[in-house]
Amino acid sequence: TLTILDFAFNTLSDEGAKALGDALKVNQTLTKLDLPLNTLSDEGAKALGDALKVNQTLTTLHLAFNRLSDEEAKALGDALK
Repeated sequence: TLTILDFAFNTLSDEGAKALGDALKVNQTLTKLDLPLNTLSDEGAKALGDALKVNQTLTTLHLAFNRLSDEEAKALGDALK
């Protein structure tokens, strides 16, 4: 069972984050997601945040070195609570 997914340094982009968000909405095993250096902006972060409101298993999300605003970063943190 997949519990950790590391997509660091993959230029996932916002479109990739949207697809990943759709998958997270139904995933029940992933606990850690690493997405540093993926050229994500607020648009991609919003898609992930929407997924985190539904996903109950993800506890760790790494988004270092992306292009997120302070506001979106806070919203993501709130979604992980």
